[in-house]
Amino acid sequence: MNSQFDISIEEWHKLAREGAQIPVSFVIDGDSMRPLLRKGKDKVTAVPVYRNLKKGDIVVFARNDGTYVCHRVWKIKNETVVTIGDACYGFDTPMHISQVWGIVIRKERNGKTVKIDSSLSRAFGRLWMSLRWLRITRRDIKRFFRKA
Repeated sequence: MNSQFDISIEEWHKLAREGAQIPVSFVIDGDSMRPLLRKGKDKVTAVPVYRNLKKGDIVVFARNDGTYVCHRVWKIKNETVVTIGDACYGFDTPMHISQVWGIVIRKERNGKTVKIDSSLSRAFGRLWMSLRWLRITRRDIKRFFRKA
C-alpha cells in the first residue's frame, strides 16, 4: 500500500527523534545547492539519520533562525559537523551532530528520480567541494574586472 500524508518538517523531526523512519519530501526553495538542486524545480526526499554521516552527504538541518537547509557535509570531527552549500563560498557555522535531522536520499526533477545517497554521489560531492578554490578564484577574477 502506498499512502501519502502531509506533515510539517517539525512533526517529521519529532517522529524521527522517537525512532520513526519516515521519509519526507519537499521542494527546494533556495539556490545554495546549485547546480545539483534547483529552486522550485527539484523535490528532495530525506530520511532521518540512519547511519554515520560521511563527507559528501547532503543533510537537512535547521538554522538558529528556524530556516531548514539542505547542504553538503564538508567535515566531521568528533561530534561536530561543518556543511557548505554547493553554490556557496563560505562554510556554515559548525554544529553538533545531533542538529542534523536527516539525510537526503533522492531528488526528483521533471519526473525523473535520481538517487543521491550513494558512494558515487558522495564522490561527486567530494570532487565538487575540492574545486571550491577554483570557483572562489573565478568569482574574484570577475570582481576584479568589474571594478576595472
